[in-house]
Amino acid sequence: MTNKPQDSVQPFEAVSVQRKQAEGQTETMGSIFSPAQAPAQPQLILNELRVRQVELERQNEELRTARAQIDAERARYFGLYDEAPVGYCTLSEQGVILGANRTAATLLGMTRDAMVRQPLSRFIHHDDQDIYDLHHKQLLKTGTLQKYDLRLVKPDGGYIWAHLKETVDQGEDGAPVCRVVISDIGERKRAEEENRKFRTIADKAVYGKAIADLQGHLLYVNRFYAETHGYSPEELVGRNVSIFHNREQMPAADRLIAMIMRDGHFPPTKVWHRHQDGTEFPLLMSGILIKDEYGNSKCIATSAIDLSAQHQAEARLAESESLLNAVGQMVNAGGWKLDVDMQRVWWTRQTYHIHGLSLDYQPTVEEALNFYHPEDRSRLAGSLQQARSTGEPFDEEYRITNALGKPLWVRIICQPQMDAGGAYKLKGTIQDITERKLSNERIRHLNSVLKSLVMVSEIISTSQDQGRLLKDICHALTATRGYHNAWIILVDEDHRVTDSAQAGVGDAFQDLLSRFRQGEMSSCACKALDSPLLQVVPDPQTACTDCNLAGQYSGRAGFAVRLEAAGQPIGLLAVSVPRELAQDREEHELFMNLAGTIAMGVQRIRLEQIRREQERRLQCYERIISRINDPMSLVDENYRYIVVNDAYLQTFNKSRHEIEGHTVESLVGKDVFFNRVKPRLDQALAGREVVYEDSFPGLDGSPR
Repeated sequence: MTNKPQDSVQPFEAVSVQRKQAEGQTETMGSIFSPAQAPAQPQLILNELRVRQVELERQNEELRTARAQIDAERARYFGLYDEAPVGYCTLSEQGVILGANRTAATLLGMTRDAMVRQPLSRFIHHDDQDIYDLHHKQLLKTGTLQKYDLRLVKPDGGYIWAHLKETVDQGEDGAPVCRVVISDIGERKRAEEENRKFRTIADKAVYGKAIADLQGHLLYVNRFYAETHGYSPEELVGRNVSIFHNREQMPAADRLIAMIMRDGHFPPTKVWHRHQDGTEFPLLMSGILIKDEYGNSKCIATSAIDLSAQHQAEARLAESESLLNAVGQMVNAGGWKLDVDMQRVWWTRQTYHIHGLSLDYQPTVEEALNFYHPEDRSRLAGSLQQARSTGEPFDEEYRITNALGKPLWVRIICQPQMDAGGAYKLKGTIQDITERKLSNERIRHLNSVLKSLVMVSEIISTSQDQGRLLKDICHALTATRGYHNAWIILVDEDHRVTDSAQAGVGDAFQDLLSRFRQGEMSSCACKALDSPLLQVVPDPQTACTDCNLAGQYSGRAGFAVRLEAAGQPIGLLAVSVPRELAQDREEHELFMNLAGTIAMGVQRIRLEQIRREQERRLQCYERIISRINDPMSLVDENYRYIVVNDAYLQTFNKSRHEIEGHTVESLVGKDVFFNRVKPRLDQALAGREVVYEDSFPGLDGSPR
C-alpha cells in the first residue's frame, strides 16, 4: 500500500478528546512543585509535557490495538486466501507468476516458491497454449473478464483440467497485473467424457435409450428409440413422454412411474406405446431413477427393446399357441431321510401321500425301492450309493407305482450331509411331477402335430396328383411322431373306395381296404362317414372288435373323422394318439383343423382335374367346329361367345378376338338380339333342340 501524509494526522475532535483525557490524568497525579515553590512558567511547561506524554502513551496504545486488529484481519485474509477451494495466482503483464495461494500450488503438485517467477505458460499443456495466449492477449487489450478451459501440466507429466477466470488490475507500482482464478474441473470433464461415451454407445445401440426429467420431459433419446416411435431425436428432446401413450395406455405408464419413484427402478416390463402414425406397438422396458450425490432424485433413465417383430410373430401363431396352453403346475413335495446302515427310511406326511400309504406304515429301504419302475429301480439305487460314498448330490426323475396302483412320475433330489463321524447321511425331497410330465408330453405331441400340419399344408400347395398327395400326407402325419399311425380312404357318393393311403399300419391295412370295397366297414368308420363330428375311441383294442386294425392301437386311442367337401363326405381320416390326450379339447380342434385342410387339398386336386377335363373337351369342340364349313359357335349362359369357327368369322367379317368373349348382342344389335335371337337361345339353354332359319343384316346392310 502507498503511505499518504494525511493518514498520520488525526481528526481535530479525536485530538481534543485525548487532550482532555491527558489533562484529567495529570490533575490526579498532581504537580511536582507546590504552588508556592514552583515558578509559574516552568510549572506550566512541565504540566504541558506531562499531558503530552500521557497523550502519546494513549495514542501508542490505540496504535498497538489497531495493529493487532489489522494483523488478525490479515491473518484471516491470508488463511482464507490460502485455504480457498480454488487456486489464485497473480501474473505480471508478461504472464510471470508473482504470487499464488496454497490451493494453486496443490493443484499443480508443487510448492508456491517453485511456482513464483515462473511463466504460467510453462504449466499449460502444449496443445492448449494457443487458448491461453489468445485469452491473455484479449484481457490485456480489452480489460474484460476472460473465461476458458485448458489443461495444466504437473511435474510428474500428468495434467488436470482447469477452468480459468482472468481479470486485469493495477499493481502497487502502477503496472498492470493479472488476477487468475483456477478451478479444478476434472470431475466435470470426466463426467462430460462419460456422457460422451454414453451418447456414443447409446446412439449406436440396437435398443432404445431415453432420459427424462421428473416431470416427464425428455432430456435425451438415442436414434433407435426415436426412430422406433417414428421421430428423429431432435424432434423428441423437450417433449413430454405422454406423446407415446394414448388414454388407455396412460394408467399402465403411471403405475411404472409410481413404481420407479417408490422403488428406484422397475424391472423389464412389456409396455404398449403409440407410434407417430397412431399405430400401437409393444416394448420391453426397464427403468432406473438417477439421483445426485446428495440423494436427490434428478431424472429417469429407461431402456427399451422393440417387441413389434415378436408380437407380429405371436399374432401369426396365435391360433397355434391357443392349442399349446401347457399349464405347468407346482405339485406337492415331501421330505425323506435314509439310513443305509439301519436300512430305515423316514418320510414326511406328503411323502406318504405320494406313495399312497398311511402315516403308521414304516417302510424299509427295500420296500421303498419296490415302488419304483423296474427299469428305474437300479438307477436310483446306484445314485444313492454314489451319493453316500462321495457326497455328490443328484437330481433325477423316476417312475413309480404307488400303493393305490397309480403310476406316477417323481423327482428325487438328494443332498448328502456329513455327520460328526465323517459319514454321509442322505436327505432330500420327493416331488410328484406326473402332471408336469404329462403336460410336457402333451406339448411335445401338439408341437409334433403342428409340424405335421405345416408339412401337410406345404404338400397340398405343391402336389398335383391325388394318390401322391394322400401318401405324402400320411407320411407327414407320422414322420414328426405327431401320430403313431395314419390312414386315409376316399370314397364316392355311394361310399365306394376311389383312393387310399396309410403310414404305420402295415399289411393289415390291405385287409381293411378289402372289407371297405366289399361294403363291410367297421362300426367307427360307419359312424364317422355318417356324422360330421369327431369320433373318439379311447381303447380301440376293446371297443373295435370288428376292426382288424385294433391291434395297431395298443396303449393308444383312435381318432376318426370324415373328409367332406360342400357338406358331402368324400373320405375318411383316422389316426392313433396317446391315450391320455384322447379327451383333450385342443387335440380335437387341431385334428379337425387338419382334416379340413386335407379335404380342401383333395377337393382342389379334384377341381383341377375337372378343369383340365373341361379344357380338354373345349379343345375337342374347337377342333370339331373348326372343321365344319358352315358358321358355328358355342355360347354360354350369359350369351357370350365361347368359341366360333372360321366360317362364322368370315360370315360376319370379324376377327376372332372381336367375337370370342363378347356378347351376341354386340354382334347382331340390340333389336335383333332381343326380338329374334335371345328367345331361341333361351330355349336351347333350357335343354330343348331349336331348329330355325333366319337372316341377319351384315356390315353393309345385306342379309346374312
